[in-house]
Amino acid sequence: MLDHSISHIVKKLFDIDLEKVVIEFPKEVSFGDVALPLAMQLGKQLKKNPREVAEALVKAIEAERLPEIAKIEVAGPGFINITFTPEYLIGQIKGGFEKFQQENTSKKILLEYGSENIAKSMTVGHLRSNIIGQACANMYKALGWKVTSDSHIGDWGLQFGKLIVAYHLWGDKATIEKDPINELVKLYVHFHEEEEKDETLTDQARAEFTKLEKGDIENKKLWQWFYDASMKEFHELHKILDVHHDTELGESFYLPWLNHIVELCKEKKIAVVGEDSSVYIDFGKGKQPLYILKKDGSTLYSTRDLAAIEYRLTEYPDLKRMVYFVDYSQRPYFEQLFATAKKLDWYCDFTHAYFGLVRLPEGKMSTRKGNVVYLRELIAEGIKRAQEILEEKKVDLPDTEKEELAKMVALGAIKFGDLVHNRASDVVFSWDTAISFDGDTSAYLQYTYARIKSIMRKGDYEEKVVNKVVFTLPIEHHLLSFIYRFPTIVARAADTYEPHVLAQFLLHVAALFNQFYNDVPVLKANNDDEKETRLYLISQVANTLKNGLGLLGISVPEKM
Repeated sequence: MLDHSISHIVKKLFDIDLEKVVIEFPKEVSFGDVALPLAMQLGKQLKKNPREVAEALVKAIEAERLPEIAKIEVAGPGFINITFTPEYLIGQIKGGFEKFQQENTSKKILLEYGSENIAKSMTVGHLRSNIIGQACANMYKALGWKVTSDSHIGDWGLQFGKLIVAYHLWGDKATIEKDPINELVKLYVHFHEEEEKDETLTDQARAEFTKLEKGDIENKKLWQWFYDASMKEFHELHKILDVHHDTELGESFYLPWLNHIVELCKEKKIAVVGEDSSVYIDFGKGKQPLYILKKDGSTLYSTRDLAAIEYRLTEYPDLKRMVYFVDYSQRPYFEQLFATAKKLDWYCDFTHAYFGLVRLPEGKMSTRKGNVVYLRELIAEGIKRAQEILEEKKVDLPDTEKEELAKMVALGAIKFGDLVHNRASDVVFSWDTAISFDGDTSAYLQYTYARIKSIMRKGDYEEKVVNKVVFTLPIEHHLLSFIYRFPTIVARAADTYEPHVLAQFLLHVAALFNQFYNDVPVLKANNDDEKETRLYLISQVANTLKNGLGLLGISVPEKM
């Protein structure tokens, strides 16, 4: 391994033990396959000019005659650029994620995403948590981590008191059973409209929720009905989106632990009992407290989140990371939650992988105000538009295959259109941007993949193990070098919970392939060796696009 060889050379030259050899990728592929900023780091320690340190390192590395290195040189203030042999790159590409899987085989991570609220339709706002979380789950699995994904369903709280009141006042069982979610949403919206005129409705809702908390049989039946109808809807949409959860432990699951959590916080002397009998975590003067018990004795979602943390750390011993995919408006809350966990001596790498909100041009979406775009609407419109494009282009496929292709292209456009952007950015929703098939889109990547598969079929190429390739042009090595980066790019995207890093990389791969194919003959190469080499190269591009899009939850068509 290169990093081991470099560590050995540094020890021999400077008597320094390196914890880690940082390996970067040059901005331009023509500079080399990798770049080492090592000399800058060592220059500070040794109090020497980094360029002189780099030159000494290069001389020592050359003396070792490492078989994987074809060229090594110093660049700029002290970067060491290395170009590998094609054979080495091929071996690394063949190994795929093996290096990372060996490193991560015992590491455990829990990702919480989705976490929809019962009795509310999924809107385009719910898309982000689901697809960003799922992409990260896919990447961590590929990298060898033991992954648990959980949807912390919002199935408890005052909103159920509101729904129960609304159902008794305006609901009709037969009407709701025909279209449960839409009718429940109507009741929820209607309640909030009436609540503005009649404040006693809020008190009625609190009373009904208190009855539910105390185990009232009728209210429990209504709660179960709302829950079952909602979960059916969520599961249908998750299946369409190819989103999966290992567990779906909602807030209600943690009810038996809540008294224990409150008492534990008191025992640890991190909780304060207020004059009104409320209980809260005090973070000091001038800082907002975190309430875990209301003055009426009811718990809050913070209490349930703390119970979830304790449960997870017990259920999954040696859990290394716990990650929450929730929008950035909750940042102050998660800072308090994680600080409380630390006060309770619960050790884990807690992360709030926050994302921006999906907004309408006129402002924030709100179910209670009725100004939302539902996810089913978006998917249906996407498929409709994809079908229209396939008809325009006169795609020659049987009707069933054409329908599947339209669905694949539409879902790809919806997902990639979100994942290609930094998750922290807000998204202003418009139909044209949410369902785009032009420019830097998944349709472009899907088309590039299908185009490569068509070339391979025309060349009667069957993928096989290649131990040697014959390069005659620099762009051939550049393309191979870029594909070699794939596992490291996935590792970087996973480590920061930023799927856009992978999405942008795939766009670069496709662009480099299209440049290569426009400039270099593949099927009409000068000889069989050139042809085999180039077919092998483009087959690896196809594999990278397929595997990369797969990690983002997007399928690719063999024909398009």
